[in-house]
Amino acid sequence: MASTTDSRPAQTKILTAAKGVASETERLINAGRAVSVNPADESLNSNMHAADNAVQAAIAVLLAAAGNAGAGSEECDAAGEQIRKGMKVGSPLTPSFFLLLWKIA
Repeated sequence: MASTTDSRPAQTKILTAAKGVASETERLINAGRAVSVNPADESLNSNMHAADNAVQAAIAVLLAAAGNAGAGSEECDAAGEQIRKGMKVGSPLTPSFFLLLWKIA
């Protein structure tokens, strides 16, 4: 998306937001790994839920940055709306998901 606009500030905004999604996703994966090792630890579960919320917030920032950013932005807006509809804010993540993720990685 960043390459579809000539606006340098828009490109920077989109790329910064994308890096934020990547960083928060890494944090969520690491939190999930910790929970997979000790699923009963409440502090680890709390950290994982906080990381989940941070990923959702980072995605929202990326969607906002990509909206109306130039050619193709209508498609991005439509895709963003579908993502927003699919995101369940505050939905608890299950440790079993991260146990599976840990075994795959």
